[in-house]
Amino acid sequence: MESPFTIIVGHIREFKSFLKMIMRSSTFSEDFHVEVSEEGMRIHELDRSHITFLDLLFPPKFFDKYQCNEATVLKLNRYDLLWVLDGFDEEEDLLELSMNGEKLQARTLEAIHERRFEISQVDLEYAPPSLPDVEYPINLKIALRQLIKIVENSQGVGGSLKLKYQFNRLYFCIIGETQKYYGKTFAAEKNGASKCYKSNYSIERFKPLLKLCEDNKFLPDIIGDIYIQFEQDSPITIKTEPYPDCPSFMLMIAPRIEAEE
Repeated sequence: MESPFTIIVGHIREFKSFLKMIMRSSTFSEDFHVEVSEEGMRIHELDRSHITFLDLLFPPKFFDKYQCNEATVLKLNRYDLLWVLDGFDEEEDLLELSMNGEKLQARTLEAIHERRFEISQVDLEYAPPSLPDVEYPINLKIALRQLIKIVENSQGVGGSLKLKYQFNRLYFCIIGETQKYYGKTFAAEKNGASKCYKSNYSIERFKPLLKLCEDNKFLPDIIGDIYIQFEQDSPITIKTEPYPDCPSFMLMIAPRIEAEE
């Protein structure tokens, strides 16, 4: 039986580090969906508490070869997938992904000793979550490096990330049990929003993004700017611009609703 797709991964290290946005986050389920289609390999998952939504897309040009004859949805366990990926040499191996019956097959190419693994699918009763369609009055463009610095400075403080937008400025305040950290950044371009918007989020929900940049020190330079979208007491969306040969992601985090002080 012919495989519905054949994918050759040359950038194994980058591939693994992006996947770890899900794999290293305890808030996401152990099992998740992987969609393979003409637009690329996509993972979008909602965490157990329905607070964090992650959309991760590997475009076809990211891979050394990408052939999709039939759109396919895989149901995989993240620990099974990570165990298999860790069995390949990040510098030396070319990794081929395809289907063997109902199983995902991974094998080396151009290696002295061929290694071949098969990953069985798991039983997931729910369909992949759909991409939310939300309109925001605030749409800001800032450097990814700025956001990462703010999250890094929250280490040891924890707690909440409070956002306030007013007069084309975005203010950050991280509040822990015993400490506060203040920071601010300016919007890169005017948005036309004149009123003041405030929202409050758990800082822990931003950790997958921090882990990604820790694994890829060069990533802030490659991605450059990100877009932050939010509204009063509404989910915040953090997303990158889609690039033809680089993975892109969107992280959506539901707010903490608190009484006015």
